[in-house]
Amino acid sequence: MKNYLNYCFIVLMACSKKFEPPPPFSGADIEATISIKQMRDAHIPGAFGKWVGDDIITGIVIANDATNNFYKSIVVQDSTGGI
Repeated sequence: MKNYLNYCFIVLMACSKKFEPPPPFSGADIEATISIKQMRDAHIPGAFGKWVGDDIITGIVIANDATNNFYKSIVVQDSTGGI
């Protein structure tokens, strides 16, 4: 019985290890090459398109599927608009 309790204690200690989350990404060295408004203006309404290029947009995530309010979606906004 004593060996069993020692084994359970070791397993519990191994399972209760806490992991530190990664540090937040600052993005200080990344600059936007195109705004969300410019991206939206390039889109033809009612048509499907594929964005090809190395353009960078920056913004704030204002909605995602983490809280189940936007299923398999993400909404990003900057000072010019949102997508």
